[in-house]
Amino acid sequence: GLPSDWTLPAVFAVLPGAALLLTPEFQIAAVSDTYLAVSRTTREQLLGRNLFEAFPGAPGTPEEVAMTNLLASLRQVLATGKAHEMAGQHYALPGPAWPGAELARYWQPRNAPVLNAQGAVVGLLHQVENITEQVLARQQQLHDLFEQAPVALAIVRGPQYVIELLNPAVCAMWGRTLAQALHTPLFELLPEAAGQGFEQLLEKVMATGVPHVAHELPVFIDRQGQRDTVYWKINRQLTRTNQDLDNFIYTASHDLWAPISNIEGLLTALRTDLALPAAQAQVPQLLELMQGAVDRFKRTIRNLTDVARLQQSQAQPATLVDLAQLVQEVSLDLSPQFAAAAGELTLDVTDCPVLYFSEKNLRSIVYNLLSNGLKYCHPARAPRLLVHCYATADATVLAVHDNGLGLTPAQQGKVFGLFQRQHDHVEGSGVGLYMVKKIVEQAGGAIELESQLGEGSTFLVYFAK
Repeated sequence: GLPSDWTLPAVFAVLPGAALLLTPEFQIAAVSDTYLAVSRTTREQLLGRNLFEAFPGAPGTPEEVAMTNLLASLRQVLATGKAHEMAGQHYALPGPAWPGAELARYWQPRNAPVLNAQGAVVGLLHQVENITEQVLARQQQLHDLFEQAPVALAIVRGPQYVIELLNPAVCAMWGRTLAQALHTPLFELLPEAAGQGFEQLLEKVMATGVPHVAHELPVFIDRQGQRDTVYWKINRQLTRTNQDLDNFIYTASHDLWAPISNIEGLLTALRTDLALPAAQAQVPQLLELMQGAVDRFKRTIRNLTDVARLQQSQAQPATLVDLAQLVQEVSLDLSPQFAAAAGELTLDVTDCPVLYFSEKNLRSIVYNLLSNGLKYCHPARAPRLLVHCYATADATVLAVHDNGLGLTPAQQGKVFGLFQRQHDHVEGSGVGLYMVKKIVEQAGGAIELESQLGEGSTFLVYFAK
């Protein structure tokens, strides 16, 4: 038999990992040495005591929440006889520096039943893993992301909306320093924002847990003694930025690697070919294929560079541009494409012969729209392009119509997306219309598409007056 001094507490003490053995009444019956080390306690402090007396949670603290969650988990294990793994919990420990000091600690608890021969629960095994390092690392990553976000962000907590975290962008928008804002109630920091409906919005979100999304909301903020109007577009801008970033990363990881892989394969074939007799060699063809792969690689990099440059660019200076002359110059640049497709261009800009816009950007807009009309022409007819211009009360509208392939409603919803291509039978980057939209929107305008599959498309560019 087992030695007489092999008692349960003695064996349990040397178990690997931090663990407690509990009675069904949550009394501590045994404790591992590892648990004593990570909890900074002694066996005398724990054995025989109720778990929730040994580790109380002060009201209103994260420790109270952790112990409430633990009690619910243990009761669940008692009721079901099945193990339960809890989410990470925060429970601080006394610190050694001075009386009352605390060490922040995060734990991953797991509770399992101890069953008798009849399958009844006669005890509970409570195990914890110290996950503080992982949690703090994730928090630091989140903090860094928060700090570097290109939009104004702040996190508030509690009924007073105390500011727990904010980034430099929101400090600049509010006209307050980080030291002034951190740990300060929101409406104490910004008393001028009170009475503008924000209290009700925040109360509703806190009560329901349902996000409130506002595309644009005017807010009056005092900056250096003067009241300014600030427009918040946080949710809309952040969503769009994240989507663009996701698309950018996807393209960088796929479109850049494809040409590289082609080059690698072609080089392997070339090495083999060079070892063959001259009569069997196909070096010229292989070199031509390699050059094509290199050209595609360079084109992809240029597209990515153009997009990155556009994202960071400032507004270009506007001048009076002769629209008819600019369109004719662009058509000359595209004359090889017009000739190859037997295309025709009709120009009617008598209603607005001059546009006040950046000439460089307007040229880019017209070039992209005309080249698309030629590129995606209908196979049963020669391309016919019409450029005309008219004025409304609020804008000057440039319309570019083609009789090409046209788009389905689903395709129309994607046509201005980054790296989105709706037709794959001809080469394209999926960048041109995205850049056109960005250029127009950065100047305060808008672009729309009207299209019918098999009939053609009309792009309407609105230039703000």
